[in-house]
Parts: sequence; structure tokens; C-alpha cells
Amino acid sequence: SSGINAESQSVLFSFFVTKCNFPGIYCTEPFRIPFAGKVHVCCFDKTGTLTSDKLELTGVCGITDSSDLVTIDSVPLETCQVLATCHSLMYVDDKLIGDPIERATLTVLPWTLTKGDVVMCKTVKQSLKILKRFHFNR
Repeated sequence: SSGINAESQSVLFSFFVTKCNFPGIYCTEPFRIPFAGKVHVCCFDKTGTLTSDKLELTGVCGITDSSDLVTIDSVPLETCQVLATCHSLMYVDDKLIGDPIERATLTVLPWTLTKGDVVMCKTVKQSLKILKRFHFNR
């Protein structure tokens, strides 16, 4: 029990709804306002990283002298070759399976993995054969 009677709760509820609307805060479930006092952590998912299971590769760090992020379209060919071939992805029954991070990486690269463990570049006439896979412990 909160120690506040129903009439006081109703007045407080109306007060908080009014106060939230003033600065542009819109509450889609106002009946949850009384629970706000119990919140210790609040996460805002502006980018969708908490609510989406789709991973996206935006760039690579550590390939220049600075720690800046280099976008995929600006990384050297050798870096693309490593990213396109050093993974555990494979086709099983016409479906690409493997680590979600590795799948996301291969999706943004201009390289395609074939069923015969060959990766082919879409922008440069080049193909590379995956000869052996080394599985890493995480």
C-alpha cells in the first residue's frame, strides 16, 4: 500500500499527466505513471539497438594511425578480403548460417559467399577460396 488514498492518487495522477505534457513529454500509458518512482534505470533506444536483432556494421577501427572509424566503403581492399574470408559462415540447405555478427559483416561488404566456400567481390574481379576454418573460443 502506498499510504495515499484513492482520491489523492487521482489528483496526483492528473497533476503528473499535465506536468508531462507541458515540456512535450507524451505518455502512451499514463496508468503507469505511479510506477515511475520505482524506476532506477531508464534506457532510451533511439537507434533500435535494444529492440532490434539486426546487427549493422558501420565501419572498422584500428586500420589507420588514429582510432577513427573508417567506413566500409573506404577500407583498403586487404581489409575487405580479411573480413570476407575470416569467418565461420557456411551454407546449409541453401541457407547462410553462422554467427550473427559475421553475417552482418558479410552483408555490408561487396563480397558474396558461395556454397563452395569461395567469396567473390562484386566491385573488383576477384575471388578467394576459404581453405580452412579455425574456430575460436569466445
